[in-house]
Amino acid sequence: VNQRRRDQCANPPERKKPRMALLETDMIPNQAYDIDIEDRTLVPCLDIDIIARIASFTGFLTGLMDICIAVGPKDATVIRRYNLHDNYRFLQRNVMLYVSGMNDSDPCSENIKTWMEANTDWKKLCTPDNIDKFSRVTIQDEDTGVFTSNVDPKALFNNPAVAIELGLDKVLKHLIQQDGFDVNQYKYGCYAEGLPTNLVALSLYGQRKSLSLLLSVEDINLNLHVYDPEEYPTSNKLFTCACTSDPSCFRLLVNSHRFKVNQQLSGPLSPLPLHVLLKSLLADCDGEGPDLQFWRQRFHYLLRAGADPRITVGSAVSPIEQAREWRNHYHQLMPSVHRCLFWELHKAIELMER
Repeated sequence: VNQRRRDQCANPPERKKPRMALLETDMIPNQAYDIDIEDRTLVPCLDIDIIARIASFTGFLTGLMDICIAVGPKDATVIRRYNLHDNYRFLQRNVMLYVSGMNDSDPCSENIKTWMEANTDWKKLCTPDNIDKFSRVTIQDEDTGVFTSNVDPKALFNNPAVAIELGLDKVLKHLIQQDGFDVNQYKYGCYAEGLPTNLVALSLYGQRKSLSLLLSVEDINLNLHVYDPEEYPTSNKLFTCACTSDPSCFRLLVNSHRFKVNQQLSGPLSPLPLHVLLKSLLADCDGEGPDLQFWRQRFHYLLRAGADPRITVGSAVSPIEQAREWRNHYHQLMPSVHRCLFWELHKAIELMER
């Protein structure tokens, strides 16, 4: 029976080709993306041997994964790339699973990167009009308060906030290299954060490669807020956000030549980074006490980056004097959380005095 099927596949009727219906059942119509359906020069060819093997298992296969398992790993790679070429619904389905919470960002990111490998011309989806159109992908209805997400696949390649959220570093690099692109504007919102957010703030929580790309931009401003202060006056500064961020991202930020460790964070009466770090330590004093290793690590990184604890800002005391005052104050308090804070301040002072 298998031999007969192979013989039939050797000279298939003209009306049965191509066999794309089997492999691209989830494909969005190409016309919606201005793509020539005949332009398939980048698609690996499905030779007659692969098609014959697929045909021999037709009665037992229920999906693409079964086909890939049946033909083996080498031919499975060809089939996957063939299936992914111009398959925009594959992207849409992954975004929908991520937005609905059914998938984490890691598998979604890997699937998108796999799609990009099979579609090396993905940059053609990035246009100035699309960058403006997809600057915000999650919108809250003012009347009902319900959030609505735009799962159009083109948003993946035109929104730098989404690129940071999903770890699409190639997309982010391409976007920041576009003429007229401003990394400092409060314009872009991702799926997890609907409000327009500073791109550096988005990258601080685990997206080290994205942060490194942003710090390489010539006119990057690290003295901004997380959200637009004109619309959200209580928005924190970027460094305040960085104090509780991923350790590797905090270290990368303070060691960047663009971050001034001994410069006030905004106006003439603003604190130094060491002041902000001390205040963040105090703010972390909840019922269970601060994470000592967490804060010691950050003091160590900032001091190693060149922060001077003896600098005086206007009428304010230096960071080391501020730490001594707070240490003496909390030494008199009895609760364990304050005793814990006392010793942590004491340790911070020891680091500053070295």
